[in-house]
Amino acid sequence: MYRYLRAIGYTGLHSRAEAMNYLSHFVTRDSGRLMNHECGLDMGVMIYLNPEFDQYTMEYFFPYARGDRAMRIHDLAVEERSEGPGYFGVIEDERNLLLLSFLCTNPEMLTAGDYPECSVYLSGFSLSGKILLPAKEPVHEKISKTDNATRNRHFQHSDIDDVHSKDSLIEYINREEELYHLLRERMKTESLYRIIETTLMPYGVECDTYHVLGNILAVDEIINRDTGEIVLKLDLETYGYKFPVYINSRDILGEPLPGRRFKGNVRLQGVVETN
Repeated sequence: MYRYLRAIGYTGLHSRAEAMNYLSHFVTRDSGRLMNHECGLDMGVMIYLNPEFDQYTMEYFFPYARGDRAMRIHDLAVEERSEGPGYFGVIEDERNLLLLSFLCTNPEMLTAGDYPECSVYLSGFSLSGKILLPAKEPVHEKISKTDNATRNRHFQHSDIDDVHSKDSLIEYINREEELYHLLRERMKTESLYRIIETTLMPYGVECDTYHVLGNILAVDEIINRDTGEIVLKLDLETYGYKFPVYINSRDILGEPLPGRRFKGNVRLQGVVETN
């Protein structure tokens, strides 16, 4: 996890030992079991401390950044981490056939279990990213997002034995087949990234890391108060989700502007509010 300290402006820390030595300077006798060191607007480092005799030693740490968009979740699973203290949140997205996992950054407020109603503030960190131009989407090949949402709601509440549901399913399959052939034709002459607008796919063996291709909604610069490095906060929209991604200004290729797209691997985290 120490590698992601770079995303919030700590490029000089090249190993876990260096990171622990640096962060230990912020630990005091009054820090308690869980310490929050803030280094910029809504971002910082969360530090777990292990009490030993009359002092605390560092046990675990991770960078955090609070998202600013609440996402209402109707069924969230919270599971304990196997490699250290804390929890993972798991969202089962039936619409996109996706299990979305993220590190919970407010573990002191949670316990393992199921939460039928809660709000989640997602955010993410990236160590490397590229800026792409908007996807090319001709009018005659454009798929209406409103139509997709309506179709998804229809099938969630449809009865497979109903005649109208079967007719709708056949119509849906025919439309998907037509779309498949259109995409095959376009891929002969165009780059895949000019056709696909956004995507959110699991990446690697870490369950909370995803390959993200998202539309940039807004860009902000945040100064790390400890190092003076510039951190970029990119508000993204991808696959129906909206959340900020934080990346060091040294690690992004291209000029991020609203309307353009970001492509990179992102490690997700989130704040869970149960009330």
